[in-house]
Amino acid sequence: MPAAEVSVSAGLVRRARGWALALSLVFLSHSADNPLMHGIGERAFRAVPA
Repeated sequence: MPAAEVSVSAGLVRRARGWALALSLVFLSHSADNPLMHGIGERAFRAVPA
């Protein structure tokens, strides 16, 4: 089944990137003793385009 096309506004994309960036920083800042959290935060941080 093909994926349905969805119209997404530029504002929605900016907000989603902002949330991804914010959560990645939370994961990174609280991952000193948890390598899994650090990996998730690092991967998310690198995935957020500039």
